Amino acid sequence: MSKKKRKHKITLEIGKFYRVLDGSPGGHPGQIFKIDNEDKAFYAIITGSMTKEEFDRLGLRKGYYKLKHATDSNVEISLIKKRPFIGDRNDYGEKEYPDMSFSIQDMYLIIKVQKGNPIYGSYYKKRKKIKKPR
Repeated sequence: MSKKKRKHKITLEIGKFYRVLDGSPGGHPGQIFKIDNEDKAFYAIITGSMTKEEFDRLGLRKGYYKLKHATDSNVEISLIKKRPFIGDRNDYGEKEYPDMSFSIQDMYLIIKVQKGNPIYGSYYKKRKKIKKPR
């Protein structure tokens, strides 16, 4: 039996936001910051959001940094994961978020995250045979 190859409608580009299928039920938006064509890997920074009421009640989520400025006009508080995401093309969805962007004032956090220990996507882990360290 041959493996069925998934067809993708869009090509991922550096600097744009796409849905990252990171294991959460709906995925999260993430910005592609590097593409390794040789390894067929896409590097992204995963974002999250909270309302003001949620933030006041729950505080900052573990494993996230709070951004000074929201990534989108529909969001009150924006967060980014402390670790970058490395995934195969199949670890990214077909939805693009054209209205999202990072503020220049948050770039120090973005650069800090890019240098961190990465999280791997499920398709990437299968292809590279990456196992969890014990």
